[in-house]
Amino acid sequence: MNARPDSIPARGAAASASKSPRIRQLVRQSFAALTARERAQRSITARVRCGLSRTTGFWGLMSRFNINTAGFVIVGLFLATWLAALLIWRYARIEEKWNPAPSPARPAAPGD
Repeated sequence: MNARPDSIPARGAAASASKSPRIRQLVRQSFAALTARERAQRSITARVRCGLSRTTGFWGLMSRFNINTAGFVIVGLFLATWLAALLIWRYARIEEKWNPAPSPARPAAPGD
C-alpha cells in the first residue's frame, strides 16, 4: 500500500507523531540504542576473529568444512536408511507381526 502524503493514513501518522513528542523521542532513542548495539557487536566480533587462530577450534573446523562432501554424506545416509527400512519391511514381515490376525468369529474382509 503506497501512502501518498495527502492520504488519510499518512496524515494520521504525521498528526499522531506531531502530537506526541514522546513517541518521536522513544523512536530516536530506540534507533540509537540499536545502532550502538550493532556497532559494538561488529567490533567485538572483529576483535575475537583477529585474536583466534583459524586453524584450531570451531573456526578451524569451519574453514576445513567441505559442503560438497557433506551433501554426498547426507544423500548416502538417506539411501542407506531407505534401503534398510525396505529390507526390514520386506524380509522381517513387520506388517504381518503388527496387524492382528482376524478372529475366527469374524471372517476376513475381502480386502485383507
